[in-house]
Amino acid sequence: MDIPDGCGTGPAEYPQGTLWDSDAVRRRWAGRESRFAGDGVTRELLRLCRKYIRGAVLDVGAGAGGPMRLLPRAVGLDLAPRQPGTVGGDMCDMPFRTGAFDTVFSIEVLEHLPGERLTRGLREIRRVLRPGGYTIIVTPDREDLTRRNTVCPQCGTVFHWLGHVTSFDEDALTAILHSIGLEVVMVRALALGFKGRHRLAGRFSFLLPHLGFEELKSLVTVARRPA
Repeated sequence: MDIPDGCGTGPAEYPQGTLWDSDAVRRRWAGRESRFAGDGVTRELLRLCRKYIRGAVLDVGAGAGGPMRLLPRAVGLDLAPRQPGTVGGDMCDMPFRTGAFDTVFSIEVLEHLPGERLTRGLREIRRVLRPGGYTIIVTPDREDLTRRNTVCPQCGTVFHWLGHVTSFDEDALTAILHSIGLEVVMVRALALGFKGRHRLAGRFSFLLPHLGFEELKSLVTVARRPA
């Protein structure tokens, strides 16, 4: 992560003084190109959730890949658009009409949002979903945020090296989604990255801890906007 401008003056509501915010993200990625290496992970996610994917699709925080690469008619939203079909904008104030999409993806995005911004972002997902539509959400599962902390060499501020500020488990995310009027229909904690990169060996990802490897799991959650 680059050190954002205004080092040492991060928003007070961010845990441990992290400097990550929407302006910092925009500055980091604007005008940059990056190679996307996650098609295997995306294919695994689409396979798991295929019955919930329909109609008009939005990928929130589209980045350089994800569903946008494998669902040709999908629309992307990102603070710093980097691929065709992606609209520039903040998920907390989406530039789309109410009920515009049947399916909304949010992959590795929510963990970057603190407090009120998290609630606003999820409410916007609900708003742009058509009644009966589904949102497919991926976050780290039970992440210990302190394990990936780093220290700014200029000001000594401690922050997560990927800008994560919120950790989720099944109960916490389900409660948030219910509070904004979404019905959770599926929750699974999976070694999604390992499964996506190793299609055959991924079937045996449950053995990783027994072999001495850390099993990093993703929380895959599907929620529905009531009709």
